[in-house]
Amino acid sequence: GFSADLQAGGVIDVSGGYLLDAAGKGTFGKGGSITVEAGRDKASPTVIGGTLTLNSTLLGYAGPGKKGGTLSLQAAHVQIGGSPAGADTLLLQPGFFDQGGFSDFRLTGLGIGSRPGVLVTAGTLLAPVVKSWEAAILPAGAGELSLRPVIDIVGSRTPVNLTLSSPVLRSLTTVEVGDVVVENGAVIRTDPGGSVVLTGGTVSIFGSIIAPGGTITVAGDERQRGDGLA
Repeated sequence: GFSADLQAGGVIDVSGGYLLDAAGKGTFGKGGSITVEAGRDKASPTVIGGTLTLNSTLLGYAGPGKKGGTLSLQAAHVQIGGSPAGADTLLLQPGFFDQGGFSDFRLTGLGIGSRPGVLVTAGTLLAPVVKSWEAAILPAGAGELSLRPVIDIVGSRTPVNLTLSSPVLRSLTTVEVGDVVVENGAVIRTDPGGSVVLTGGTVSIFGSIIAPGGTITVAGDERQRGDGLA
């Protein structure tokens, strides 16, 4: 919607489940996907603005070795780390990316006005770790089957795939050139095999991006890709 308000106390859960069959064999399911898009009118996409308030709990756990959930968020502006820059900015602290079991984050900031669409603030360390389900009988041997989140060791846990994007938008009166900015001293680091994708009208990297054994993709000038609204 033009604006979206996910209030405190609400829960959206697309976690994979767990099946324990009669032979005692357990099988985990993979996480699903959640998409929350704000910042422009869905009926009239040339009308841009609006806010995204994200106070609900979002969950997308999977079992060990299974793909965690995918979380896609869109707002007028997305900022990782630092202090709030405005009411139209979705502010996410690094700890947000360690919650809920998600292994795929796709964040889009529309970049309305002079501020970047997506900003990773100076000195921010973004090193997300995917948590997965562990199945246990609680109390041991006599209780009910329970699923609880745990952090597996590096190399065994699923790495994060992170996409930060800010497209070029054409409204009724202006052209918004989306900017993705990673400021000085900011670090984005994934587990081995992870991926980081940065795309926008312009992409400026003054910090560091580290994805050992994985992939890093940077692409600017989306006007050539036809991703605008007009």
